[in-house]
Formats: sequence, C-alpha cells, structure tokens
Amino acid sequence: MIEVVFANLYVVIKTKIIKISSFWSLFSFSQFSLDTDNDNITIHQKAIEEKIFLYAEGYENLSVPLLYPEDPYWTEQQVYRLCANILLSKGALHLHSSFVLYREKAILFTGPSGIGKTTQAELWRDYRGGLIVNGDASLIRKVDDVWQAFGTPVHGSSPYCENRQAPIAALIALRQGKENRMERLDGYEALRFCLPELYRPKMEPETEEVFWNTVDAFFSEIPVYLLTCRPDEDAVALTENTIFQTEN
Repeated sequence: MIEVVFANLYVVIKTKIIKISSFWSLFSFSQFSLDTDNDNITIHQKAIEEKIFLYAEGYENLSVPLLYPEDPYWTEQQVYRLCANILLSKGALHLHSSFVLYREKAILFTGPSGIGKTTQAELWRDYRGGLIVNGDASLIRKVDDVWQAFGTPVHGSSPYCENRQAPIAALIALRQGKENRMERLDGYEALRFCLPELYRPKMEPETEEVFWNTVDAFFSEIPVYLLTCRPDEDAVALTENTIFQTEN
C-alpha cells in the first residue's frame, strides 16, 4: 500500500512532497491516511446498494460517493471533497479564488466564475513577476497565529496548480468595471461578497461551529478589499500600492 498523508495541507508520500498532478495516478484506493496535526485518519471505500463511497474512520457521516469510479477526474474531485470536509473540522477553509505569490505573501482574488480571477493573477505574473500558485482554489488556515494560504490539488479550468504556501497579505473581491477603484470592506460587506465563494457542505453542528468561528476570526483579522477593475496594468498598480502601503 502507498502511504499518503496530508501534512500541512500538502499531499506527501513517504515524507517526500510530490507533484500534485502525479498524486492521483499513484493513488491506491484500498486505504490511505490523512494526517492533520498528527491526527491520523484512514480513509476506506465501501459499497452500499451497489454504489461505492469513500469514508474516513471517525468521520463516517462525511462519506462521499464515487458515481464514476472509472473516471480519474471524478475520482480526484471526490477525494479532494472528502479531504476538504475533514479539514473544515480542523479550521481550514476552502475558498474559490486565485492565489498569487508576491513578495513572499499571498494575494487572493475571489469572486464567481468568469469574474476574472485567473485574468488578474496573470496580470500580476506578467507585470510584477508574481507566481500563480492556483487559478481557482485556495485553502486558508491559521498556523502559529498567522493566516496562511495553501495551494490545492484541484484547480478548476485553470492550468495553474503549485504546491506552495504563504502568509496572506489581503483578500480581494473582484467586480468588473470601466474604471479601476479599490475600497476596503468592513466585516459585513466582506462576508456579503466572499461567503458565496467559501466551500460550505452540509455539516454536523460541531463542524459548523468550527467553520463559523474560523470565518469570524479570518474576516476580523485579514484585510478584505473590493476591486472594481479593468484587466490592465493600472489595476495591478492600484492593488499593489493599496495593499503594501497599508501593510507598511
């Protein structure tokens, strides 16, 4: 059996971090362990009424179906879904967002599909040399009193998928417009724009309490902005000046 663990939210095989795209082809569904904060969790498959499910010991209520087990893409999505469900109980949030690494900090762009998350990330790559860690999804977790963003093994239709992490400089909600302007959002407005982009499955009461406590802490401690913008370098310059001047 290949031993697989989720260490620091990264996929690791025998202590060696591997390329995410090769993880799924190496994966053995007989069982694997999910390690979060030294909490080893073994995940199995089971058959119920001729349907195959993945479940984790101690988290049986979080089982997910494998309706198309012969389809690698479907299997990948369901494995990650189960991992994301478990990580919610550990205070980790999955955010629909692009993740740019710049000046060793994470800049997250969020919004509904088609709003321009990948486009903004590519502008930062082209005009500021930023690294696009992921074009569609990020995991967020507080580690040693610092909010960190992590790359994920899923990336939607975006081609970008890097196994990196960084402290979060800011979260930016996107809105398309004819002029570039940026404003900081208070907690209520930040939630109004960003909550629809957080992964929120049906949760047990204990997990739901952890989720809302994590959301409350995150939006109280991390600056959130609304960027109304065109897809141009001026939008990058405005964002850079706002975030890093404020930070300094």
